[in-house]
Amino acid sequence: MWGAMKCGYCEAEHTKNASDWKEAFDFTVEEPAGDGELTKREVLNPIFPPSTGSITGVSFTIQKKLSNFKNTDVENIQKEMGCVVDSTFIQALEHRPKVSIVEARGIPLIDLSTLNSSNSNDAKALSGLIAEIGAACKNWGFFQVINHGVPLQLQERIESAARKFFALPLEEKRKVRRSEENPLGYFDTEHTKNVRDWKEVFDFTWEESTFIAASDEPQGQELKLLMNNHWPHYPPEMREACIEYAQGVEKLAFKLLELISLSLNLPADRLKGFFEGQTSFVRLNHYPPCPEPQLALGVGRHKDAGALTVLAQDDVGGLEVKRKADALEHRPKVSSIQEAGGIPLIDLSPLNSSNSNDPEAFSGLVAEIGAACKDWGFFQVINHGVPLQLQERIESAARKFFALPPEEKRKVRRDEENPLGYYDTEHTKNVRDWKEVFDFTLEEPTFIPASQEPHSQELQTLNNQWPHYPPEMREACMEYARGAEKLAYKLLELISLSLNLPPGQFKGYFKDQTSFIRLNHYPPCPEPQLALGVGRHKDGGALTILAQDDVGGLEVKRKTDGEWVRVKPIPNSYIVNVGDIIQVWTNDKYESVEHRVVVNSQKERFSIPFFFNPAHSVMVKPMEELLEENDTPKYKEYNFGSFFKSRKESNFKKRAVENVQIYHFRDANQKAYPKAMPMNCV
Repeated sequence: MWGAMKCGYCEAEHTKNASDWKEAFDFTVEEPAGDGELTKREVLNPIFPPSTGSITGVSFTIQKKLSNFKNTDVENIQKEMGCVVDSTFIQALEHRPKVSIVEARGIPLIDLSTLNSSNSNDAKALSGLIAEIGAACKNWGFFQVINHGVPLQLQERIESAARKFFALPLEEKRKVRRSEENPLGYFDTEHTKNVRDWKEVFDFTWEESTFIAASDEPQGQELKLLMNNHWPHYPPEMREACIEYAQGVEKLAFKLLELISLSLNLPADRLKGFFEGQTSFVRLNHYPPCPEPQLALGVGRHKDAGALTVLAQDDVGGLEVKRKADALEHRPKVSSIQEAGGIPLIDLSPLNSSNSNDPEAFSGLVAEIGAACKDWGFFQVINHGVPLQLQERIESAARKFFALPPEEKRKVRRDEENPLGYYDTEHTKNVRDWKEVFDFTLEEPTFIPASQEPHSQELQTLNNQWPHYPPEMREACMEYARGAEKLAYKLLELISLSLNLPPGQFKGYFKDQTSFIRLNHYPPCPEPQLALGVGRHKDGGALTILAQDDVGGLEVKRKTDGEWVRVKPIPNSYIVNVGDIIQVWTNDKYESVEHRVVVNSQKERFSIPFFFNPAHSVMVKPMEELLEENDTPKYKEYNFGSFFKSRKESNFKKRAVENVQIYHFRDANQKAYPKAMPMNCV
């Protein structure tokens, strides 16, 4: 039920009884702020200095400690934080993970240009738009719109006014503070679900005379006049900017309402009459920086009670949506959130069904694979043909093995002589990874060069080390390996076809392959902002096919802007990425992409990557068939076995220079190979 409404400027607003990290100016009707207790771990008040009513000793101490992080060495960090993470795990500051990265997959983006152009009378285009709106409402309850008809300058003007207003001193903003008698204006103590939101707001209505029920009694007929909007003296343009924007958004809202009505097979204006004498309002939200974003929310989880919400947000982002079967809860986080939208999800069913002989479906699949390799270097596959029980068996065996005491696991510990088996002190770029692993090869035995000396023909034999427990581990691992190998060959054929090469173009390189599978276990990490499960790197082989559990943690460095994005786990899917070898073969048409793994403070994570590698004897260089006219090879030829040997050895010791990478073989600028690296790879 709705109680007395509050509007105007506010910097102490709460959502679900949690203080919002923002200041705001509301011009609308709102439920009164609750008087529930604050949570025991309430964070610092973002608007005014600490006081006994708004801050706890715990959060103040945390803020003080975080401020000392900026210019301290590892030892001082550990002293200040009481840090339990060993210094060998702590990443350099520029490589530490953002612990709050979420995925935004599939929320529809709808183009409304049909309503605002010469196509407005195109029945087919309008019908398609209505269908899009209906599907978005039914399947998501959320969607985004472009070409919406609201002039950009209206949004720019109101945003400018809002920034000026929220920058005012607190006492100035509170001159238009909302109350139970007049719920319009400024507020900063709003709660959501009994926890204060980290925000301040300003509410206003565009119907200056707005009426609401005077009582929340079911049969009450008395109306209450919602007082006129509280407009501040500064900035002077604020009132005009707000009302003009409100009128523009109102037009968009009525357009959307008509489309929704039509999507339900109702007359276009079926819902319009309900909005005569409307109680609609606009809110200006301000979310200041929060020193402990893992503790607070800008607005706690909630659902909107009205008909529609039309949101404009800046480029910082923060809105999160909880996918439901029939409704959605949403909340914004106060930290900057990087969305991992767009990593391709590819359905391989044309390879494994009655559609396998459908040329059009197959051609479309090849095109999808090619686009994913070119644009992302990463993609996910479903309906891949690997039986789910194979993955379940190997995951079960891995969990049992990693649950063993350390002394038992170390009985099959790998070393420089035999780099297969268990290991728990692996380094990436000279920083220790927060994980333990178990490696095994598909080919028993597997051969690699015994030495990195030039022209050496001696080979080293690698044999798998299998633990006594669990007894089913060897069989489970090898059965899974065969299933994943079949998928790898299918993907290799699709990649070859996407390059206009014969499907079997690459297959010969994988006779006597050096492929291996890794079982990864990432235990919970008490300081996930300091360590990484695996540091940033690129895979040196041809393809990597990854199975991961539902915890997730893989992050990919997006090619378009260099930002890290999280790859969302999808049940019974695989994540595939192009390795360095394919980048060299294609002369950079398909690039290997940097990625890493973040860790979780609460949950352990398991993953199973399959590293698809050619034989040790393969010489890797750009393929002549893929060199266009006047195109020159960008890489010098190198031996994969020596490359593989060097990469494996780096797992056991720190190096004075970076481990061998394919850019060491770039031919364009004739870059010298690092002196500490063996030269026979060239």
